[in-house]
Amino acid sequence: MTAPTLEYGSAAWQKDRANYIGASDVPMLLSVSEYGGPLDLYQIKRGEKVIEQTPAMARGHIYEPAICADFLLNFPEFTAESRGTVIHPAGDFLRATVDRVITGPHGVGILEAKNVTPRFMHLYGESGSDNAPLDKVAQIQTQFEVLDLDWGYIAVNFGFELRWYFIERDREVGEAIKETAFEFMRDHVIPGIPPEPSPEHDTYEAITRRFLGASKQTLDADEETLTLIEEFADVKAAKEAAKEREEELRSLLATRIGTAYGIDAGKAGRVLWPQSEGKISKDFDGLVRELKVPADVVQKYIRVGAPYRTMRYYPPKKGAK
Repeated sequence: MTAPTLEYGSAAWQKDRANYIGASDVPMLLSVSEYGGPLDLYQIKRGEKVIEQTPAMARGHIYEPAICADFLLNFPEFTAESRGTVIHPAGDFLRATVDRVITGPHGVGILEAKNVTPRFMHLYGESGSDNAPLDKVAQIQTQFEVLDLDWGYIAVNFGFELRWYFIERDREVGEAIKETAFEFMRDHVIPGIPPEPSPEHDTYEAITRRFLGASKQTLDADEETLTLIEEFADVKAAKEAAKEREEELRSLLATRIGTAYGIDAGKAGRVLWPQSEGKISKDFDGLVRELKVPADVVQKYIRVGAPYRTMRYYPPKKGAK
């Protein structure tokens, strides 16, 4: 079954995505995403975390047809068609939007197009292999499960080079994805019960949102927590020392660059010190005073940000045990 077609990135599209797990959500669900884990995904589905459409996300959507066309130039024996968003036969808790469904000599498969910055090329293997990052594999395995197809390609555009990775369906993985997605929607998203935080996978921002409403209570540390605090203190001290040394090095290099644009150190890299125009700022408070805007009108346009928590470390007091 195909889901209704909604404009990509629109308010209706965003609202609709809260009602199911999509193939692109599965890496978070399985804790193999660089963007967060299950708690992050829960907060997105519940509207507690808003995903802003970034230029990189827009570029991926814009370049998708070109990447697919480039792939087909290398595989003229394939034909391709768009299929829209497909709902899993077991229910509308799991969907997949494939970039293209391709047909070739060996049957029907999936083509997933990715636009990736060259600095992440080291995460990918040789073209033609199955050596793609886990988050990309999890996404296409979900597509296999939803569309009941057995093979596909992930075509990756690095800007100056196109690579492709052949992936075969793993039915056990697909079944696990289906069950996990169903349980996640049933046990967490629909009733509004957040999953337990996973510090190894969930972002600090997601964990912070989970524990808003802080009391004034201070807990006593057990041995494991004591070790964490000591390491936290060491890391912060090293960070401060590195920051101070960085400022010293900036000053030393600045005196060597002078009015030049930068220094080229060959194998050691380059240090550039360009000059930028001053930033323009607007004095809205001054404008309000100049125009004598009434206080009640000003109040209508005041926006209060979401609450937040800031973690700080304080060294122990002298004589503390």
